[in-house]
Amino acid sequence: MKQAFALGISMLIGSLLGAIGISGLHAERKLAGAYAIIEVNEIADQTALGAILPRIRAVSEEFGGRIIIEAARITGRDAMPPKRFAVIAFDTMEDAEAWSTASAEGELDQIADKSAKGRSFLVESAP
Repeated sequence: MKQAFALGISMLIGSLLGAIGISGLHAERKLAGAYAIIEVNEIADQTALGAILPRIRAVSEEFGGRIIIEAARITGRDAMPPKRFAVIAFDTMEDAEAWSTASAEGELDQIADKSAKGRSFLVESAP
């Protein structure tokens, strides 16, 4: 009888711990409120572009941005892929817009425009 009771309690505790763990995983999967999408199609000056990337990361972090994708190895499926691609997540569209219009980011954009050709845009997450 004691063994059955101990086994039942162990199963109950295990189930509770599993449920807590799963709910924690779901909490971590929360989507950001907005994303900055950046693609670079042509690189004229790799050295200059490489030099500003850490500064772009730092400025985005000041506005709560988190780089979730930064890739140079991209395989095209339907069209020619960009040379580089990045996605920066922000908690809100307001944070993304504040980053996008910040003077420090504007200065970096001017340097980037001289060293590479591409496009960037802000996307609000679906509810």
